[in-house]
Amino acid sequence: MSGKFSVDKNIGFIENSPVFKIKKSLSALRCARLLVESGLCASFYDSTKSECYLDTSGCCNSPGKHSIGSVRLRQYSGLFYRQWVSKVTGFKSQWDDNGWSAAQVKGPPNVYPQYGDIEGTWCLKGESSDHYITIEYSKKTYIQSINIYETYNGGSVWRISFKAPNGTWHTVWEVNRATLSTVTSSRIFSPPIQTVAFPANEVHIEIDTTNTHEHYEMDAVEITGQC
Repeated sequence: MSGKFSVDKNIGFIENSPVFKIKKSLSALRCARLLVESGLCASFYDSTKSECYLDTSGCCNSPGKHSIGSVRLRQYSGLFYRQWVSKVTGFKSQWDDNGWSAAQVKGPPNVYPQYGDIEGTWCLKGESSDHYITIEYSKKTYIQSINIYETYNGGSVWRISFKAPNGTWHTVWEVNRATLSTVTSSRIFSPPIQTVAFPANEVHIEIDTTNTHEHYEMDAVEITGQC
């Protein structure tokens, strides 16, 4: 769904949205509220025409019903979600296509809190500076945190990106690879990711195992967020 809507008949607006921190007119705030309601995909407020342009295709929520050319908004407080990987869409390598395959990151942990070279996790094959995995979740949300369950030789993740609505990858966390060091116990790695103003359900994780000289194993990847 996409279109052009009058904002003067919309119900309610958000003055203190964490996404819209700059001062706006009442109408622009209503446009912002419409954007929040529709999933924060894309919105532009034309102050000269008092019109809100938006594209809600692929959003995590749909706007309310049409009424005389405008979208009437319902009060919306946002829902909190915890999600596990539903699909693996890409990776560089896997130890095999069964017990140590990339598909093992789907769903909740199989091995954690155990530590060691244990079947049921994704095991990378070979020492490399450009290992990666691309994963997908069932619902688009405004991702607030990511929790990576590492169960063998953790400490090799160096960059995390989310896929934006326009198809580009947006880096939300990155460190200098020279600072990586091996973690010899299982852990839930929760780096302080950057907040982005779009809903996402695709995550790209880059891994450099040249610092460990050992196999790296990942059990699961959880995200939390609101929609």
